[in-house]
Amino acid sequence: RSATMPKGVFNNKRRKKKPYGVRIGRPKEYFATVAEAVAALEAYRAGKLKKRETDRAALAVKRARDLAIYGRSSATEREVALALVARWEATIPGSAALVLNDGTKADVLLRLSEEDAWLPVQLKTTGGAKKGEPNTWYFHNVTGYSGMCVVCWRCDVGDAWVYNGNALNERGKLDLSVTPLRKNCELALARDLNLDALVQWLSEQAQAQAQAQAQAQAQ
Repeated sequence: RSATMPKGVFNNKRRKKKPYGVRIGRPKEYFATVAEAVAALEAYRAGKLKKRETDRAALAVKRARDLAIYGRSSATEREVALALVARWEATIPGSAALVLNDGTKADVLLRLSEEDAWLPVQLKTTGGAKKGEPNTWYFHNVTGYSGMCVVCWRCDVGDAWVYNGNALNERGKLDLSVTPLRKNCELALARDLNLDALVQWLSEQAQAQAQAQAQAQAQ
């Protein structure tokens, strides 16, 4: 870029008719004058800013709606996430764990060491069995978590069922009702896991993931 060119504009001297270019897409766009190039660049930046503001506004609306509908559930899920992360790090020396913010696909990331990839985990919680159905627990919005474990935690009992996110997607239903020894219970990868058992089970998944990645890299 020439020292006299505005920031973001460059002069391609090999082009005769439209030598002034800006990188606002693929392929690059070229214009006959510097003013045209600057105007296009400013319009592009304004569009990006507007989209960012629109996305933020949409996320704020979603968070407000979720808080109104699932406020207590979201708070409970975060409490369980914090407890899981604390137990993971206390149980596995050298490990790491993160509780993610709203808007991310996973609620928790776990890994055994700095060399290993993160294991994503989605958490769903319920405070207790549904009224009138004392042996059935309901979990909401369990789809959309391909490639990760979905932990369904019963706060009243203090244990979890763990599902494959892909299997829940294939099931095709947004919500999940679980009754011990019934169909949806049998769909779980693991059942009746207290916090210590859940950490142990997830650590085995993390180990399997690390081994699979090592084998793939060796090929």
